[in-house]
Amino acid sequence: MTPVHYLRAANILLFLIGTFATGWFERLAIGSGDLFSFDAFSVWVASPHFLLLIPAVVVQTNKGQLLLLAFAFLMVTGSLYAYYDTIFHSRGSTAGLIFLFLPLWQLLIVIAIDIGVLVARSRSSAANSALLTDTYTSPLRAQRGAAKRER
Repeated sequence: MTPVHYLRAANILLFLIGTFATGWFERLAIGSGDLFSFDAFSVWVASPHFLLLIPAVVVQTNKGQLLLLAFAFLMVTGSLYAYYDTIFHSRGSTAGLIFLFLPLWQLLIVIAIDIGVLVARSRSSAANSALLTDTYTSPLRAQRGAAKRER
């Protein structure tokens, strides 16, 4: 396996940990006895982590996977810390709003990353296909024996 494969596997593992841990923290915050049942709000809280699987699968370079891993680590640890702090240390009446607004801001950032990765991927594949098409359809394309005929 190449380093890209290892980085992709680490990214996917980190996203899955973030998805399930944030959903679990949300279930814990509402006082649910069943920590393994997910409702619509658990899906809302976990969706930014799940949507980061798209660039993890699409990005093909070491640098891109490493940047994605660093961003994912910051996002997962930051959100888990915020949720932990809200559940166990906060006594304010508005503490629960973290489960509404943190996923919202994360989701906006993740959607921007997803769109950027998909647009960059489509542009690079379009440029590569245009180069191949121009090479094969150009009247100036290299022909066998062309160099010998000109001499």
